[in-house]
Amino acid sequence: MNVFALACACACSLAALLSLGLSVLRFARPGKYWRFDSARTTFWEELRPSAIKKPGAAESPHLRATPSGLLKKQKDTKGTTRQKTWTVKDAEYNNDVGQISRTNRVIFVHVPKTGGSTIEQSTLFTDARKHHAVGSHNKAARLRDLAPRFRSFSMVRHPCERFVSAFTYSRNYANPSERRWHRQHVGDRNLTSYVASKDFGGDRFWRFLHFQPQYSFLFFANKTFGVDLLLCQDNWTRSMERLGEYLKPVQLPADMKRKHTRNTTHATCSDLPQKTRQRIEKAYAMDMCLFYPTDA
Repeated sequence: MNVFALACACACSLAALLSLGLSVLRFARPGKYWRFDSARTTFWEELRPSAIKKPGAAESPHLRATPSGLLKKQKDTKGTTRQKTWTVKDAEYNNDVGQISRTNRVIFVHVPKTGGSTIEQSTLFTDARKHHAVGSHNKAARLRDLAPRFRSFSMVRHPCERFVSAFTYSRNYANPSERRWHRQHVGDRNLTSYVASKDFGGDRFWRFLHFQPQYSFLFFANKTFGVDLLLCQDNWTRSMERLGEYLKPVQLPADMKRKHTRNTTHATCSDLPQKTRQRIEKAYAMDMCLFYPTDA
């Protein structure tokens, strides 16, 4: 891909993304990655998507949630406020998969290697855990089809950091079938030598779940964005603050507020040779353009 083509792809991708009305974080920390800042721009939708009704907007089969009307707080006889949750019949969970909470009316799209395990293992999905396995990676379209009126959110991570994490995970920590894939297709090569090879970025590479680009989990087939709120693993604390505001009156679980810690130990992108990092970021050019445009 030449520079001109990449620039055009970035411009088109960004234009499409901006029109969606997403709430995307921007963290202005020296030496760290930047995000869009909804507080500094006027074209972003409010944190709660239902707050704005855009005139003439076409109805989508994946309707945006209306959090202001979902849950209400009640006062008990002692005058203290307690949270009211939805009453849900067991049968409503029959077809559910992944991170769908019916008592909290929320969906989490877990993109692999973005820190989502902390979220899916939290008490936010206790109700779902009683009926089906919660630990899985499902694309936005599938989850939104199962619960089209629920609020939804996801989390992304810098593509280079994410790939380094995924590479280490598949080699040392993944389930047996994924470790077997790594042995068969990566072998004893380290990350730098593998990225330099023709196997990196090939068809087999993209079919491996943990190497698939982040945007492939988050967009619908019609190329519209599939979640209402997008968070960034790069700044966990700020992301949880925004999520807590978005979920109200549902309370953010305390086990999610704590600082995220890695389940694996690995190098970072700053440890890689420049050519290796450039090759990784080129392979994930669309993720770079959509989620980390100032680094693209």
